[in-house]
Amino acid sequence: MATVQTQPVRSGFSALSDHERQEALSFLLVSDEDAVLDGAWEDRPLAKSATLSPSPIEATSEQSSTSQSSLESSRSPSPSSSQLASPSASLLIRSKCQGWERSFELHQDWPIPTIEQEDEVLIQHKSVGLNPVDYKSVLYNFGIPQSPWVLGRDVCGVVKEVGKNVKHLLPGQRVWTCADSRDRRSGAYQGFSVAKAVHIGLVPDIIQDEQAATLGTGLITAAISAFWFFRWPRASQLTGGNVEAVATSSKDRISASPSFMPQENSPWVLIYGGGAITGIFLAQLARLSGSRVIAVASSSNIDYLTSAQVGVSHCIDRFLPQEEIAEKVRSICENDGGLQFIVDTVGSKTAGFSYDLAANIGTSSSTLPPAQMICLAGDPKNPQKGSKDVIVHRISFSTTFYGDDVFATQLLQDLTKLMQQKQLHPVKYEIVPDGLAGVRKGLERLRDNQAPRACKLIVNVADTPDAQLTHLGVRAELGWNGV
Repeated sequence: MATVQTQPVRSGFSALSDHERQEALSFLLVSDEDAVLDGAWEDRPLAKSATLSPSPIEATSEQSSTSQSSLESSRSPSPSSSQLASPSASLLIRSKCQGWERSFELHQDWPIPTIEQEDEVLIQHKSVGLNPVDYKSVLYNFGIPQSPWVLGRDVCGVVKEVGKNVKHLLPGQRVWTCADSRDRRSGAYQGFSVAKAVHIGLVPDIIQDEQAATLGTGLITAAISAFWFFRWPRASQLTGGNVEAVATSSKDRISASPSFMPQENSPWVLIYGGGAITGIFLAQLARLSGSRVIAVASSSNIDYLTSAQVGVSHCIDRFLPQEEIAEKVRSICENDGGLQFIVDTVGSKTAGFSYDLAANIGTSSSTLPPAQMICLAGDPKNPQKGSKDVIVHRISFSTTFYGDDVFATQLLQDLTKLMQQKQLHPVKYEIVPDGLAGVRKGLERLRDNQAPRACKLIVNVADTPDAQLTHLGVRAELGWNGV
């Protein structure tokens, strides 16, 4: 049963008094490093790596009609700053030099972030997703430019306030976003956050809050890979298997396609680590664009990945010897065009293995373009040239989703339509108890490889314990022994 705290001099969930806290904070070291969304990835350049220069796509003026049925048809007045002045809970990263447990502090009176630009939106969080990059930020001391900091990328919530230049979002609408980790106001592990309107997508009514919390980083990473770098056909306006006529140009990052189901002789895509969240979304986008997918994943995920919901054509057990994996991939696509697209979500070793497969399966042809590869967890080391050229792209959020507002706007509209039409599906999820108080324990499961496969860990913010309550060992789990 919950017990009542009887020490009013303590702030939030900390065991230190306010005076002790200030003295302790004066000794903390602050990181100089820039926070980047994909900073956990070993993103070292290759001699022949290629990054396409940005070019805008033609955004449509159509906005998704998705909203809660209870919304008023006219714009509701935005809350004033005074209405939102009360504090909310936040999971702070206090110091990276005090060990894992002492780096986290659940702060109950963290100020609600405020809108600073006219194109920004204040979001009240409902459910947020956990990402491996967050525990890596704490362990390896990167992406935390100052202390305290708020981590977290994947947000589902409700619009509370909009800047005066925001016309397509209204207070009360359910939204999701992939938070810009360079801005502390945007962190997911708090009650409210601020994001640019162009980086916010509407949540269709058929999608639950917990499902929307699985989108964020995984879906946006997959979409950038598919449409910015691989230039896969656009699958935004699918109706009965056909794409409606849309305005396109040769410079579009997302172009029209006559079909969304894989066809004979369509490109082969290899996803090494197909059970990763990004891998699952990428497999869906590949299917929608007409490609065929080979996934290397745990055997326990084969039924899910090859289901109609995801659409993988062939799934290979990742625990097989690499020679056997290579032979299975070769038997599938060697005489059928070889591998055209490769995404590795595991690490440098598997990236090198995948690179060699792409370079040596099939033969080089003047009629076939080079294979293209994206490495999300480390580039291949010392890749060897084979019979076919392989272009390795270095994925970046700052020059794509965060750097091109036209691309971001069109992309979110497209993804919303696909979810509305039940063509694109959120991934499976598991709720971690205790809301923001459970985030640290959830990150430990990711760190220790104890999280469920092909499944997203999420927390419901409303489950966060009140400042005056302790239960289920939350006090001990959060390392209440101070900074």
